[in-house]
Amino acid sequence: MEETSHKKLKPSESLESLTSLAEKLIPAKQIIENTDHEFPLDFDQLIEVMDNINQQPDPIEYLLDFTSNIEGVVFMLHEIYPALEYRNVKSRCLNIQRKLRKALSRQMEMLNTAERNTGKTQTTASLSQNSMSNK
Repeated sequence: MEETSHKKLKPSESLESLTSLAEKLIPAKQIIENTDHEFPLDFDQLIEVMDNINQQPDPIEYLLDFTSNIEGVVFMLHEIYPALEYRNVKSRCLNIQRKLRKALSRQMEMLNTAERNTGKTQTTASLSQNSMSNK
């Protein structure tokens, strides 16, 4: 006797996959237009960023084409998240926030390392100049 699977088959094209990203982000558009915050991206830029940033090797470099306020973009994504209705867009929003925070953290770490190394170099140079002048 043959066993049959009782798994529910997913339709190949669900309503969620047929809805455009722009349509899924309509609640975000309302927040962007009706808020006291000055968000770094307008609605069209938000769509473009959410659609393309995951394919970019350096998300910060990509965002710099739109704004220098990377922290503002993270804040913006945080603010629109509760209003989003589609699970895949909410996930994308969270993933982009995580990716940006991680990239910002790496960037800050690199800057701190560079500052420490520069400080050591300057201290060493000062010491060698002082020892030369004492001779």
